[in-house]
Amino acid sequence: MAGWKDAFSKGIQCFRSEQYEQALAHFSEAISLGGQDASVYDSRAAVYEKLGKKKEALLDSKQVIYLAPDLWKGYARAARLFHNAHRYDSALKMVDLALERIRPEDSRRLSDLDKLRQDISSAGEKDKGYQRRQACAIFYHFGKLPVELATNIFSLVLEDNRNFVVVLAQVSREWRSVILGISAFWDTLVLTTKNPVRKAKIWKERSRGRLRKLEVSDGDMKVVWALNELHATPLNHLRELVLRGVRMDHFLKILPTCTSTVIRNLEYLCLDSIIVGKETLRFTEQAGPQLRHLIARNALVCWPVLARPGRQLQSLIYTSLTKHPHHEDLLWFLHFNPQLESLELGLRDTSPLEPSIDPSESHLPSALPGHTFMPSLVRLVLHGNCRNMPYNQLFASVSFPALRVLHLSKLVDAIDLLLSLLSVTSPVSQLNEISIESCNLMAPLVLVALLEKSPDLEILKLSRLGLVNPVIESLASATTPVDGGEARITCPRLSHAHISYCPDLKTGPIMRLVKLHNGQASRTDPGPNVVLSRITTLVLDGCQIDGEVVPWLRQQVPVFSCVYQTKKEAKWKR
Repeated sequence: MAGWKDAFSKGIQCFRSEQYEQALAHFSEAISLGGQDASVYDSRAAVYEKLGKKKEALLDSKQVIYLAPDLWKGYARAARLFHNAHRYDSALKMVDLALERIRPEDSRRLSDLDKLRQDISSAGEKDKGYQRRQACAIFYHFGKLPVELATNIFSLVLEDNRNFVVVLAQVSREWRSVILGISAFWDTLVLTTKNPVRKAKIWKERSRGRLRKLEVSDGDMKVVWALNELHATPLNHLRELVLRGVRMDHFLKILPTCTSTVIRNLEYLCLDSIIVGKETLRFTEQAGPQLRHLIARNALVCWPVLARPGRQLQSLIYTSLTKHPHHEDLLWFLHFNPQLESLELGLRDTSPLEPSIDPSESHLPSALPGHTFMPSLVRLVLHGNCRNMPYNQLFASVSFPALRVLHLSKLVDAIDLLLSLLSVTSPVSQLNEISIESCNLMAPLVLVALLEKSPDLEILKLSRLGLVNPVIESLASATTPVDGGEARITCPRLSHAHISYCPDLKTGPIMRLVKLHNGQASRTDPGPNVVLSRITTLVLDGCQIDGEVVPWLRQQVPVFSCVYQTKKEAKWKR
């Protein structure tokens, strides 16, 4: 016992005389001679700390805590060592444990430990900020990108939605600096009832007056008056103009810089629910050959200007305000716009206007061409809510060889002739989607004949129609040609069927359609070499389908809906 104590005493003397290497040797000797006392390990930990050996000092401090868990010394030394190692959370934990073990009357050591705790806390706060800055420097690669590359990235993000520029500018100071410096990111101004004046002022400044798109989304006068901020701003770069519910006389008076030259350079023009006036015609009268997309809902259109050689219109959406245009005007328009890709017509009144295009004009042939080809038209949408529509006249003399999408909606006149003409005048083999809603179908075999000529059809939507059951019957079974040969399937690629609110639809044809396409029909039905697409979407809302069949349909079709009545309707009937 006396051996290790002698060695320990010699170690204390060497430590006091700052002979740390000799002190370390004596303390290690005391431990090897059986000195398993907390004071021995604490003394050696102090020597290690003086020699800068923090790891060894921390190990001896832990041994002190193990031998004397109620003694404050081991915790205090461990706190200092963790502090020096920048492990502030562990240091705070150790110093708190040390404070719990100090006697209240030992005021000097309490004061020293309180000061140590304050030092650890302040160092920890500073270090968190430093660590965040270091992490940003290490992991924030965007700030190192060249401005040109960052600009290209932002351009791709803003391609679909220019209004997102505000969100991007709020991400960080670096992003905001780049975005505010590029005027092209602020070239789209959309004015609504929310702070229109302030927004117009900011956009004018940040775009440097180089607006490419201007949209007035509300006819409220406070929105229109916000255009005063652009009163003296040239609109030479304007290419897209959208006006909704705006009085044209007010618009042109407040924004005199919207000159005929500006209108002539437009590529996209949307006039939606424009209040009638002679000023409305000015936009289509002065439209130039650069115009690619025209939307005119409840707005007047100058058809003679649109039916001129050199036009490059790619899409037209037109809804008549009162009387619909004469079918001759529409035919002239189609004749001089053969590159049209999308056409939507919504005609309302029962009586047409008089023809506004004079065939005697120098740029027109002496008479309407016998037949017009629309080789680029892929989308055709027709709707209306009155009789005597000119659609039959159009289909009789126009063909759409590339047509892929056909939508018919709310046509009061029977659509049988229209569908027959489409089958005769246009090769419909490329049709991918047919949607017919709230129309008058007198002979379902006419629609069946059209479907038989559409092998690529994938989407069929029939809503609020009568005599639909024969159509589904034709889709649910194979037909054998009169001269024999392999059985044929109508619309073998059909995968989405929306049959809603059709009162005559029966459960049997629907089940056979699903079995046929989902591989449960007998092999003799479809023929050995026919490849059928699976029915992945089936909507039967408002149809009286047998309840016991519904669970089976849900198992067979990934997306299935059969809502016979809404909660409100069911409650009313009860």
